[in-house]
Amino acid sequence: MGFARRADVMATFPRTRRTGWRFSDDTYCGCNLFAVLQPAGHSVTVFWRHVEKERKRPWRIMRMLGTGLFLRYILGRLSLAEALTELSRRTQCRIAPVMVAHAEAAVDVDSVDDWRLVNETWARLRG
Repeated sequence: MGFARRADVMATFPRTRRTGWRFSDDTYCGCNLFAVLQPAGHSVTVFWRHVEKERKRPWRIMRMLGTGLFLRYILGRLSLAEALTELSRRTQCRIAPVMVAHAEAAVDVDSVDDWRLVNETWARLRG
């Protein structure tokens, strides 16, 4: 799963709002980048459909993973690696973070404002 540091995303796009996942090691934005390398990995996509419905509310996703994990997340005592280890255990597939160095990867287009932001960014990068 692709992640970018929220601080990097906000430094690149200070006028935007991005959902951040506050873990004990840092705060991350999801990048909607996934690599499924084994056939068994497709079982994760079934679970992810449920997760995706709550993508703007990370605490609800953590609640899906159980009370203990939820409390550790809320208290700031859960690292990204620990969360993905638990997700791996529950889906019976190895899930690992891939840190993406380009903040642009964390911007998806699900609003008119995001569409404008992406167009401005492309113009700036090409210019």
